[in-house]
Amino acid sequence: MRFERLLAGRYIRSQKRQSAFTVISIIVAVAIITMVFVLYGVFINNYKNITYSSAPYHLLVSGITEEQAEAIHDDPHVERLILNVMQDDKVAASVIFKDDIGDREGWLQNLAIKNGFEKIIQDKKYEWNDKLMMLDSIGDNAHLAKLRIFCIFFIFAIFMAFSLRLVIDTAFEISSKDRERQYGVLQSIGATPEQVVTIITYEGLKLCLTAIPFGLACGIVFAYAMYHLILNAGLANIFHGMANTITALPFTVEPLMLLVAAVVGMVWVFLSAYGVGMRVIRKTPMEAITARENIVKKVKLHTLSGLIFGVSGSIASRNARRQKKRFVITVLTLTVSITLFALFSTLTVSVEHSITNFINFNLMESDFSADLISHNYKGTSYEDSLKEIAESGLFKDIGIIVSKDVYVSDSSQTFYTDYVNKEYYERLFGDDPEVSYEELAETGGYILNTSSSYYKAIESEINNNSVQIATKYRNIDKDKITENMDWIDLYRASEVENKEHTFDIIGKLKGKTGLMVNGQLVGAIDTYNAVKDDYYSNFDVDAVCFLSAVNEGDYNAQNYKKIIDFFNEHIDDVEITVDGYKTKWITHNVISAIKTGVLILNVMIALMALINLMNIISTGIANRRTEFASLQCVGMTDKQLRRMAVIECLQFIAAATFISALICALLTFGTETILRTLLQRSFVDESKETRKMLMELIKIDHITPFVRIGAASLAAFAAGCITSFVMLRMQNTDSLSDQIRGTDMKTDAKESHILRNSVIAVVGTLVLIIAGLHTYSVISYRNDRKEYDKAGYLNLVESNGFKMNVYHTGKENGKHTIVGLAGFPNFAFPVETTKLNELLGKENTIVYPDRAGYGFSDDSLKKQTLRQVVEDYRTGLKNAGFEAPYVLMGHSYGGYYAMMWEEMYPEEVESIIFLSGTSIPKNEYWSEISILSDYPSIKEAKKERRRLFLITWLGLNRLFPHEETDAVSPGAAIISEEEKALIECCDKRSVTAAVSSEYLNMDNAEREIMTTVKPTDTPKIYFSNVPTCVEDLIEFHNFVIADYKAEGKKPAFDPETAAKREWEKRNGIIRDYLMMTVILLTASAIAEL
Repeated sequence: MRFERLLAGRYIRSQKRQSAFTVISIIVAVAIITMVFVLYGVFINNYKNITYSSAPYHLLVSGITEEQAEAIHDDPHVERLILNVMQDDKVAASVIFKDDIGDREGWLQNLAIKNGFEKIIQDKKYEWNDKLMMLDSIGDNAHLAKLRIFCIFFIFAIFMAFSLRLVIDTAFEISSKDRERQYGVLQSIGATPEQVVTIITYEGLKLCLTAIPFGLACGIVFAYAMYHLILNAGLANIFHGMANTITALPFTVEPLMLLVAAVVGMVWVFLSAYGVGMRVIRKTPMEAITARENIVKKVKLHTLSGLIFGVSGSIASRNARRQKKRFVITVLTLTVSITLFALFSTLTVSVEHSITNFINFNLMESDFSADLISHNYKGTSYEDSLKEIAESGLFKDIGIIVSKDVYVSDSSQTFYTDYVNKEYYERLFGDDPEVSYEELAETGGYILNTSSSYYKAIESEINNNSVQIATKYRNIDKDKITENMDWIDLYRASEVENKEHTFDIIGKLKGKTGLMVNGQLVGAIDTYNAVKDDYYSNFDVDAVCFLSAVNEGDYNAQNYKKIIDFFNEHIDDVEITVDGYKTKWITHNVISAIKTGVLILNVMIALMALINLMNIISTGIANRRTEFASLQCVGMTDKQLRRMAVIECLQFIAAATFISALICALLTFGTETILRTLLQRSFVDESKETRKMLMELIKIDHITPFVRIGAASLAAFAAGCITSFVMLRMQNTDSLSDQIRGTDMKTDAKESHILRNSVIAVVGTLVLIIAGLHTYSVISYRNDRKEYDKAGYLNLVESNGFKMNVYHTGKENGKHTIVGLAGFPNFAFPVETTKLNELLGKENTIVYPDRAGYGFSDDSLKKQTLRQVVEDYRTGLKNAGFEAPYVLMGHSYGGYYAMMWEEMYPEEVESIIFLSGTSIPKNEYWSEISILSDYPSIKEAKKERRRLFLITWLGLNRLFPHEETDAVSPGAAIISEEEKALIECCDKRSVTAAVSSEYLNMDNAEREIMTTVKPTDTPKIYFSNVPTCVEDLIEFHNFVIADYKAEGKKPAFDPETAAKREWEKRNGIIRDYLMMTVILLTASAIAEL
């Protein structure tokens, strides 16, 4: 074996060019397959995160008692249970299973019967999270569904692996072809065929040691770039408003995926090297040395290439027949690449065009359809609602339609009269109709809409340009109207009277067919305002408006949120009936993401196709060195050789181009024909105009795909020709006699360390990048700390192995020493409490110790348990010169540290102030701070925290900060610009080792507080941010509006309306929430501080 390893190493060092080419081929192949596997892992993880974030349960059962919920938790299949308060002392139980439950409906039914909540199951007050159950392999068809996803990926991966294997195989083929004579000489002096195969296999495995790590690294980089390109193309916008944005769409690398990619690459190289070795030893030593075969083959005299291009074409055709398998594979990869490039973009554009046109058709070219005065009657008119919409500044081209049912003569058939404004009228009949809207409004007449159904029944009754119309006049005593009456109640309470009227018909127009355009008669909205009290009713009930967003075409989450907030704030007057904006937004973003993904995928396939094309051309020229030299000896010129090479390239490209054009023609024309046929058969009852409109929605561009096929084919042809010319030029560096004898191409005999140097260069570059990023992070952090110091907030002292920042303010030696304990994650707590400090500091000393990782205290690798943090606080305070007793002021999670401090050192705690402190749950089912509410598992949480820590450690969060949103900063109205800048400085180091440890320990901390802390006589007071009345909410919303105004933004809600609506949602659970916080207080806890 030592002999084989020695020769393999020498071949690698002596054949620098071939070794480098082989290494590059392996790196490219491994990088692409690594990217595929990594992206698959990212997709599965993010799909699970998104699913879990939107619905963090396998089963949700509502309306049960707490005892029944605890009985569910006792089932052996249940891993954990989280309860949420409902009204009437009922709870909603979120259930996570630990293993498969089999027949889930049967399991739930049996459990319900056993525990007495079968009525809940009969009323369907439960919900299965099918997606999360599938991902966790729980349920009847979960394994099958998960297998389907994997099979789709596996088919794609097999295709990629097969294509990439050819890249490596061809690289070894070229390398070994140059050394066939050497292998023949080795066999002639005693080397066995097995030894020759072992030499080539060792050579491949040695190259693997260099190529595969680089391939894995490049694959991760490619996957990261592709992933973020897809997100930035619009996919991230769709999930912008998800509940858990931290875990929504992270890029994570699964070690298992890297291992699979590395193993696949290793197997590829082994099979390629072994296969090439087996092909080499099939030749006898004499055949290998002389480069001649002892077999006489029949040559096809006449070929199509020969007839068209002469001798050069015949020789080129002969080379293609020599390598049929590689010819087919190269043509196949070229065909797939060209077809995808030509076809997919066209189809995605066509799909987006059809969906958008369909939405516009239904919404009359608008983004929204909304009902006005659709809820409880309050005496307002549609004009009041319309005014609110116009004043919001969010909409343009506001179309109004008020539809009323009418009758003709004695007919019982109902017809409709639509009263519209100018915007709607022009959408219906065009910008320049025969009868203008001004004329319609001025005359008070009506248009006969000939695109509506049954318009001929009215047309037959027209006499002297007028028609007799009967209306049902509804009259209701205003004293009978109550605020809670809806339109059905109004209709029932009203008295109905039939009235006859004469409608003047001033024209006939054919309008567009759409969702709401069904009126046979169309009048101006001004006409309706003039006649409504006489024709229809003495009250307004309903109107419909069509709205376009002011940013029409620029669909994004921020603008959509503003619009939805407006509708939510005015839900009593305006209600969305059709939301076309969201559909357009999602469609546009999904299509954009798909386009980006397919473009990158297409580039990958094109790269493989080009590499295979160049490799097969290179191999063909290398295999025929003697043949080309012989042809030159008998008179073939270099120009004729190049012409022959061009023809060979043309064979590959022509075959791929023809097949691609055929596929595109079948798919474009065939798809359009099939869809049109299906629509014709599905809408046989629709009008001719409707069917025509639907046919227009299906339009596929038939020209662009073939133009793209031509462009892609020319690019591939150019690459092939360049490769051929380069190989011919390299071959001509040897003399004709050397080429005929089969002498190897000249190589550099000097020892080369190209591979070693490459490894050193790449590793060194990587180390420099990491060191540079971390240095940048450290320098930036120190600069921020200097700014903090200049503002007077920095005072570093020793505390159990790290430097703690202990800031103090207020009166020196005050009545009480108040210690502020920050919540999670309040990194600038002393800055955020400036106004509070001014009030408390008049008679007291206020101290803010920043625990490890917070503010500008050093980081710490110690586990941040409650007890450890309390010890750090105590040491830091003593070293800063502040002695007990203390008044502990804990904000949010900081309240837990205050309670643990009292438990450990009660003599040091004078009293405790809770600023909206984290409550103590009654039991584990009522947990409020469990990390499992954010992540599917502890393992996922740890992995995500490691990722975030690495981003912070490298300073990537500083280089690539989160995009600014339209959300306002809390407290913007009372925080100065200088204070805001200091808060931003503190927040830049948001994920440290200590902060991550604290977060991961929260579940244990909550359990420790539940089991350890007992009521004491230490005075305590709890300031809650939970509203106890609607006035509290109004005050809160007024604070938010002040923040909006401070940042120059316009709030899209009315504080009183928003508060009342939120109170209606909250009412009933406030009392239960407050009862949970009472646990913190004892009889003596209300003592005045």
